[in-house]
Amino acid sequence: MKPLSMKKIFIHLIALLVTGTAFAQERSVSGFLLGGASVPNKSFQQVYDNNMGGVGLGWNLGFVVNPLALGRNKVWSPVWLGIDLGWNYLGRSKFKYNGDPYLKTEFWNGNYGLLVRIDPIEGREHRFRPFFDGFAGWGRYWANTKYDKTFAQSLVDDNTYLADKYHDDNFTTGLGAGFIIAGKDRDEPSFTFRAMYYINGSYKAVLRNSIGVSGNYLTYTVKDVNANMLMIQCGISFGD
Repeated sequence: MKPLSMKKIFIHLIALLVTGTAFAQERSVSGFLLGGASVPNKSFQQVYDNNMGGVGLGWNLGFVVNPLALGRNKVWSPVWLGIDLGWNYLGRSKFKYNGDPYLKTEFWNGNYGLLVRIDPIEGREHRFRPFFDGFAGWGRYWANTKYDKTFAQSLVDDNTYLADKYHDDNFTTGLGAGFIIAGKDRDEPSFTFRAMYYINGSYKAVLRNSIGVSGNYLTYTVKDVNANMLMIQCGISFGD
């Protein structure tokens, strides 16, 4: 059985959010789409050394369900369970060959796993509602090196577009808190703010200034770094 691609996972999540929020009469399903900035540990910032002051750009997609509210008795619970998928862009580096742009490397990390949300306020009569999140799952760092081509060039010569792809995986946990300001109507999206601290542990990450070419091979140096980071995001949620 082939594993689902990220594209298929995204489509399934959107379908679940739409159907869940459309048919649930009580607060039982909530989906969210968040975007914002990440502030990684200093040792991690020194590895990719971007021109944004070390700050990354991240977005998260996910949902939580109130399992007891989905049952026949519709019992409300402050404990919500769900899935949280996150991507974080850390910048890119270009390597010049004979004075011309030759290769470019993009640095990323992602967190994919289970989310436990404590939502202590029942009902929709309170539009402002705080929450607390706990996360556990799979973390990945990756550095993708591609030939520095235009988009049009990559379409006609896609077989040589990817030069090298490096990654390192880890078990990741996270703790966060935020709040929701619900729309006046159930059909309206709600404003959501969340600050999450990811405990990624250590990654073997590619040093930005070590990337080069030797013959037909890409060369680089990796370094053990502390990859913990704070993610501050805002966005919209549905079903609140």
